[in-house]
Amino acid sequence: MIVNPIELQDVSFAYNGTDVLRRVSLTVRPGEFLAVIGPNGGGKTTLLKIILGMLKPSEGDVKVLGVDPVSARPLIGYVPQRSAHERDFPISVWDAVLMGRLGRKKNSFVQSPEDAVASALKAVEMLDYKNRQIGRLSEGQRQRVFVARALIGNPKLLLLDEPTASVDVVMQAGIYQLLQKIKQDLTIVLVTHDIGVIASYVDKIACLGGEMFYHDSKEIGHKDLESMYDCPVELIAHGVPHRVVREHRHD
Repeated sequence: MIVNPIELQDVSFAYNGTDVLRRVSLTVRPGEFLAVIGPNGGGKTTLLKIILGMLKPSEGDVKVLGVDPVSARPLIGYVPQRSAHERDFPISVWDAVLMGRLGRKKNSFVQSPEDAVASALKAVEMLDYKNRQIGRLSEGQRQRVFVARALIGNPKLLLLDEPTASVDVVMQAGIYQLLQKIKQDLTIVLVTHDIGVIASYVDKIACLGGEMFYHDSKEIGHKDLESMYDCPVELIAHGVPHRVVREHRHD
């Protein structure tokens, strides 16, 4: 029997009485690379926290890897949004990745800590930087290290929250290409508000702006995007993605 990494059915969530997610349903299959796009404040980070079991929905059902989110957490890798203190924290690349093993059961690991760190850094092409202080890396390099930290626990599901924010276009492409490469061994869900580049790299796209628009593909219609962004915009995902904004007026 195939177990889907993520199954959400009619999930709703509110902060202090304000609706953030409204009856969201989503199924992510094994080995898929899904991007969840949407405006700031559209509930993307909240969605990830529900999948992680950090937040409990007010309504609906959540299954992650066939069980409840908290039980599945040891099998989930998570790359959260970056914070300013990470640049100044006096820690090496090696030790930053090693921290990904903290809080996990020792008998859940096949490799020694040294082998696990080396394998994770090699996977993200950062092994040569293992002794570098993390604050001396570029934004793109630092994100690769955080991906390595998420991979060290051998997850079956990888969640990433805005992994290319503040990263230049060249580094963005490098990070997406990296995720394409490692997705052979796990399922990936990436959330972003940038709708202009991801279609060339992912398998599926979902739109989230309180409500979810998902057609089990990466063809996103202009009506879905207009509903989210309140702006006539269309994403066309044939070959090289591009964005078309028609003439419009906001009152």
